Amino acid sequence: MAECLACGGRLDDTLAQVSLVHASCFRPVIEREPENEAARKQILEVVRYADDNSTRSLQKTLGPSEIGHTCDRRIGYGLAGIREVNFRSDPFAAIAGTALHGWMERAIEKYQREVRDLGWQSELELHVDDLVTGHTDVYVEPDVWDWKFPSSAVLKEYRENGVPSIYQVQGQLYGYGHRKAGRPVRDIVLIFTPRDGRLRDMWFWREPYDQDIATRALERMYSIAYKLIELDIHNHPERWDQIPALAERKNCWYCPFFVERDAELKADGTGCPGYSEPAAIRTQKAKEAYEKRLYGDN
Repeated sequence: MAECLACGGRLDDTLAQVSLVHASCFRPVIEREPENEAARKQILEVVRYADDNSTRSLQKTLGPSEIGHTCDRRIGYGLAGIREVNFRSDPFAAIAGTALHGWMERAIEKYQREVRDLGWQSELELHVDDLVTGHTDVYVEPDVWDWKFPSSAVLKEYRENGVPSIYQVQGQLYGYGHRKAGRPVRDIVLIFTPRDGRLRDMWFWREPYDQDIATRALERMYSIAYKLIELDIHNHPERWDQIPALAERKNCWYCPFFVERDAELKADGTGCPGYSEPAAIRTQKAKEAYEKRLYGDN
């Protein structure tokens, strides 16, 4: 016979399969909002401190995951060692991704130690270039695997519209590093599992290894570096605005070098206000909007 965990009285056997507490025995929710808010702030401080001082956050050199970014200025800031200034974005998704990567590494190691050796090699260090090093998730000869843990909504977008080029470049650079280490590489395999979904939702995206993509990405990185030297950027931080920024301001909010200020103040050594349309384009758009209000669509 089941007993109520609150009062010790008898529970109906059928209802006990739903709840181990009488409906009348549930305690009311305690309202201590000031304490809750104080605890919330402290938890956030602990989490942000740990994240800001994690190995991932303290990495000072560009890795394969950054080189494929479409914004030259963001890559330039990374090459120049500019301090990250944007701490407004919520780090929880990145923290969850890092934790899941670590869990998968431990799972593979445990299985291969206790069950059988699959020949899967996890977290191999790669020297892609003199300036670029990184760790690959899994090498399963002759393929390179890379774990991705997006939200279900983002994964749906990828399946419908394709994988972002930054992931493709990252994978090709991993392949390039394996080739330099003397390992055969056939395919780059991105394995997506939604962090808020199910294992059955796992989706594979595969493309053949292409050395040209990797070498062009490295050449682009060096061209940005040479431009920084040419501009003498450390002595003339006001020249950061001469490094092109990505023409999609919505992505600027997630950039570690984004500072929220009037874009007319331009980028400098303290950060970037994001992409700003040239004045002529803004003027033309304003003129068109005014005429539309004045005359309608006709």
